[in-house]
Amino acid sequence: MTTQSQTDPELMGLEDEELWEMIERHRCKIVQRLSPERLTPYLRQARVIDAMDEEDILHCAKFSTRAMRMGHLLDVLHTRGKNGAIAFLESLMLLNPRFYTLITGKEANKDPNSFTKLIDSSQLSIFLMNTLSSLQEELMQEKQVKGTLVHHLHKMREKQQQLKEEGESMRSMEHENQRLRREMDAQSQMISKLKDEQYELSMRYSHALQEKDSVQSRNSELQDQTFG
Repeated sequence: MTTQSQTDPELMGLEDEELWEMIERHRCKIVQRLSPERLTPYLRQARVIDAMDEEDILHCAKFSTRAMRMGHLLDVLHTRGKNGAIAFLESLMLLNPRFYTLITGKEANKDPNSFTKLIDSSQLSIFLMNTLSSLQEELMQEKQVKGTLVHHLHKMREKQQQLKEEGESMRSMEHENQRLRREMDAQSQMISKLKDEQYELSMRYSHALQEKDSVQSRNSELQDQTFG
């Protein structure tokens, strides 16, 4: 079923286990960073998986995370031998050239003539058009999400500035409150001092009155003795 690629005869000349060993060396990064949803349409057109495989890979309850689904996809493709490996690498050549280069050490070539006959040129052209449309839609969605996030960030910054201003206002009020407390303490001390002075003056006045009464009494006694 396989035919040699026009541009990568070295890869096509490898045995299936050699190809899979090359892929499996990067399994950790593959399952962490790639999305099976992006790859299964090409793999179905390449006839290395069918509709039931795709349903199982993408929707089986056992594979609850993207990484688990991607790992399951690799396991399914491994059972397809060399065709599974080649189809997987070709899907990366189209959809994630950096990973293709990481795994193979070769630059990705999207020329339809560089692909194997796992998928014919007409289907490949349709797939490329659908992929481009899908990527454009994803780009629009990402722009919308980015716009939403930018708007949210702007609102958060406004809220942050508002809280900052409120904090500064509260600090200013606290400083004013502390100043008023210091003034009240100073006035309270002054009032206490005035009360002490008033009490001292009252005592002195009382003593003066007593002395006056004593003097008047003595004067009266002297007058009585003088004119008595």
